[in-house]
Amino acid sequence: MKQVISTRSVEFMPFWLSFSLVLNALTWSSYGLLLKDIHITVPSVVGFIFGTIQMALYVIYKNIKMKPEEPKLPTIMKPITIIPSEILPLGSLPIDETNKAKNEKVQELIQQGEREQDASHQV
Repeated sequence: MKQVISTRSVEFMPFWLSFSLVLNALTWSSYGLLLKDIHITVPSVVGFIFGTIQMALYVIYKNIKMKPEEPKLPTIMKPITIIPSEILPLGSLPIDETNKAKNEKVQELIQQGEREQDASHQV
């Protein structure tokens, strides 16, 4: 019942289920009253009350159409292209302004590695 009230939709509460609950509770309540048995009557009356409330909610919210939720569009991320350095040397990649400091540091490390490699070949 909480979901019906919060969503204002009876989509998740079938009418015939509530109706059968009321008929069942009414039958057992009558049987409990005939036997004068409080242990049968009290739970059946409570079930009858809740079933009646469910049917009332169904009558109230049956004609209210839920607003369909707008589909959420996926977040579009900037594609990353990885190019092997044999095809395009790292020094010739375009520099992104947001990562300029990182790009400069990478360039320095590449140049340092090339110098060390040249020095080791000369020895």
